[in-house]
Amino acid sequence: MDTPQPPPVPTSNTPPRDPGGPVAALIAWIVIVAVVGLLIVTTMVGSRPSAADAEQIETTAEILPPSAMLEMGAKATLGEPDPAARIQGLKILPMFAADDADQLRIALLTAEIENQQSAIELIDLLLNRESPPLSDPLREDAELFRAVMVDGSDAITPEQIDALTERHKWYATLALTHGQSDDAPPRDAIYQSARSAYNIQRLMMSGIAVIVVVGIGLSITGLILILVGKIRPRYAAPSPGGSVMLETFAMFLVALTVLSILVAMLAEWIGYGALLLNWILLPVALWPLLRGLPRAHLAHAVGWNKGKGVLVELASGVVGYIACLPIVALGIMLTIMLTAIVGGDEGSAPTHPLAGMLNNASVFELIVLIQIATVWAPVVEETFFRGAFYHHLRGRLHPLLAGLVVGVIFAAIHPQGLVAIPALGSIGLSLALIREWRGSIIASVAAHAANNGFIVILLVTLLNA
Repeated sequence: MDTPQPPPVPTSNTPPRDPGGPVAALIAWIVIVAVVGLLIVTTMVGSRPSAADAEQIETTAEILPPSAMLEMGAKATLGEPDPAARIQGLKILPMFAADDADQLRIALLTAEIENQQSAIELIDLLLNRESPPLSDPLREDAELFRAVMVDGSDAITPEQIDALTERHKWYATLALTHGQSDDAPPRDAIYQSARSAYNIQRLMMSGIAVIVVVGIGLSITGLILILVGKIRPRYAAPSPGGSVMLETFAMFLVALTVLSILVAMLAEWIGYGALLLNWILLPVALWPLLRGLPRAHLAHAVGWNKGKGVLVELASGVVGYIACLPIVALGIMLTIMLTAIVGGDEGSAPTHPLAGMLNNASVFELIVLIQIATVWAPVVEETFFRGAFYHHLRGRLHPLLAGLVVGVIFAAIHPQGLVAIPALGSIGLSLALIREWRGSIIASVAAHAANNGFIVILLVTLLNA
């Protein structure tokens, strides 16, 4: 008769089953689906005025500053030396228009890129539109700009010129100096800014193309090394079962939603400094300790370990992200295709509020926004998405499938809209693959910070061209 063998002793490479059970897991999933669904719906309908607000908007709507994404695109388009390319760029700009004021600004740009008559026709379309009607303040501005197009800047008063310039920035200056020599101030400054934006954009695109080519080479090399066994994942999946890490992720989503409302309310009094309150979300990651998970196992689950050393993990994260750029490029292309399919009309391009917040921010505000993008988001989001949530899923799913689920939910809670899910989801998947490779989230934090840091640098540089 065979002697019964004792059960295998868990090792550091075979983490034990997490605390919690199926009931807690079900509740956590219900909370996750509810919160993600709420955030998606809020993103889809949040910018659409209700019918009850239409009359209020018609008479009292404030004229908002130019959209940051539109301004970057408009400057680069105006700086394009090829006339045909400028016209093609002009056709794309309505995708970045946030409201009717931005549509009016595109009409002003049309006078420069196409001709004055085309600009007048676009302004007339806005003025004659019945539903939804222009707000009274914007209608007055449109009529003033039309008068400038027909009779020149002498048709309006100096006070009106100052008011238009205050509300519409360089678009107004462009319209008010239309027909003058491009070398005449202040027109010369506008064109210098446009040429700088175009050159910066071209330089950035060339750099991205080179990095993507390098990424393709790294990804092919990495796949070969994985197949021959030279590269092996350092992350160890937990035994199936348990719910504590899923509970932690659900609590994070709830806390994030509630805190976002609180921060928005406080921002009216203390400005962007309210964003610093987002750091209070990080202690939610300690919930598993209250549920009985040993500290060492928590460090493994969320990736709070130094791996092969902080510097090695930081470098590995950047290299891993470059190797994943083909995946990101594919996601971006899918988002571009979806944007075109949904119509490419006003405001259809996915944008993040950060772009507008960076525009004309003070030094303190700029510091706050940069640390939110390059420190808070990488540390906190990686802790909960590629840490707690990924760890729970990996006890049940293949790394690619677990990474894909994490990536989609990561993308869905962002404010760029549904069309941005392929682009943001590809980034989330890439960060999950880096976590799988290295075990420690230091690498995925570094990759996340590199991605966000590049975007912030690009935005700040183009906005201040």
